[in-house]
Amino acid sequence: MKPLFIFILSFLISVASKAQKTEFNIEEDLLRLDSVVTNSANYDKQKLQDINNIKLSMGGFVTPTERYNFYKRLYDEYMKFDSDSAKHYASMCQKVASRANMHNYEVASILDRAYIFITCGELIDAQRILNTISTPIDSLPEDIRMKYAITMLEYQLRLDIKAFWENKNVDKEACLAVWNKYSQYLPDDMWQKHYYESSLTENDVLKKLQADLANTQRPSIKAAMLYVSIARQYKNRGADDKLYLHYLILSAINDVKCSNREASSLIFIVNSPQVCAGTERAFNYAMLCTENAKSYKDQGRSFDIVKAHAKITRAYQKRLEYNIMLCIGCMVLLVAAILAVVLLYRNVVKKRRAQAELLKQIETTNASLAESVKKEQQALDKLKHSNTLLRDEIAYHNSNFINVYQLVTKYIADVQAFKKSVFNLITSGKIDKARSELKSQTNAENYLQNFFVHFDKAFLASHPDFVQRFNQLLKPECAIVPPADDKLTPELRIYALVSMGITDSVSIAEFLHYSPQTIYNYRLRVRHNAIIPEKNFADAVAQMYADE
Repeated sequence: MKPLFIFILSFLISVASKAQKTEFNIEEDLLRLDSVVTNSANYDKQKLQDINNIKLSMGGFVTPTERYNFYKRLYDEYMKFDSDSAKHYASMCQKVASRANMHNYEVASILDRAYIFITCGELIDAQRILNTISTPIDSLPEDIRMKYAITMLEYQLRLDIKAFWENKNVDKEACLAVWNKYSQYLPDDMWQKHYYESSLTENDVLKKLQADLANTQRPSIKAAMLYVSIARQYKNRGADDKLYLHYLILSAINDVKCSNREASSLIFIVNSPQVCAGTERAFNYAMLCTENAKSYKDQGRSFDIVKAHAKITRAYQKRLEYNIMLCIGCMVLLVAAILAVVLLYRNVVKKRRAQAELLKQIETTNASLAESVKKEQQALDKLKHSNTLLRDEIAYHNSNFINVYQLVTKYIADVQAFKKSVFNLITSGKIDKARSELKSQTNAENYLQNFFVHFDKAFLASHPDFVQRFNQLLKPECAIVPPADDKLTPELRIYALVSMGITDSVSIAEFLHYSPQTIYNYRLRVRHNAIIPEKNFADAVAQMYADE
């Protein structure tokens, strides 16, 4: 009887202990994440310093293998940090391996290149790169077979993970088919196998993931991936949202500390109902996600980031509407106060009417009160005017908001149509035509011209007198005439950015998609026509609206 009692007692203690461990303080978790996000620039700076130290520590190369290993190490460092650099060093690895007839290394480099394109959301380019591998997977060495399998599992994951997080239907049969085909090449005790099994199947691998995590260094990208898989497991089990969000936050903390710009945990946190969209916290998270996606050139996360920004914008609009209602309430109270004063004044007049001796005092008081009423009316008029300006400002921001997202929506639709067209060409075997379509600059030029139309309209809407002010800085015979009232010439567009504070040619070139030399030539030509010293011309344009 006594052993049975001890067993039951131990069981209850164990259950109570586990229940206690699932109690998380989400606010404390978010405060930790806030601190990490605030210091994200320092983590990125340290990451760059570590990479530079690696570059400086490497000596001269004697053999192709040494050169390959050096490029491969830099690829590994850049893989989750800078996609362009990772692509570059993967290509360098492939060139070295190809020239030295190191076939297995060359296949590994091709897989590395494809993996980076996959993480950037460029799945068509990734598929094109994978198609260049002619060697069957079973003919490759074991380590490259594992790399091949991980790349193909990641490809399938990128196709379906977005639908998973948005609670949409995913192609479960395709996921299982890919998993069954490639999982056989991964060892059973390999943590990546557990990670992809959690992502592509409905199997319960929570204990395996927890065991992997127990032996994982933190912070690390591996820990971040395991945390997000554990969160997914709890979500599949229908566990408390706090438990799910807790592991997402731990994943995001590891991502930021390791400068993992490719991760998505922070986006899911921004879109979660536990994070209030109208707070500075949500804004900071969304901005870091935007900076990471821009730095990593991750097309796959664009929709999620737009969704997060839209959520924050809606919260801001609701706050403005609340302020307007508060102003109206103040106006009502003010009118009521004025009416109360008027009624009080009439009552005083009635009581003092019989007192001729105090009539002058009453008249003086009346005049003073009338002046006060007048001032109050003036204040009310100013308040009404401010309210009108506020509504106009809201309408203007709403118009800009709609224009921007119409441009984004059209761009997404055009990109989807272009991807579908290229995919159909590839499917039908018209590879050369597909390459021609991909190399064509026509679509990009159309997108750019459409962008210029929206930019010109938006800028002239907020700076309607810009062309007139700008031409006052030029000689009369050199005045620039725009092609239409709502359009700008390239010169005017460049100096429109200067007037908004973007003064260096490289930033202007990146914004307008011109070459820096083109920007320099335009600016030089305009400065020659100025009525003020050329060296002061850019400062004069930059200060055009500074005092307003």
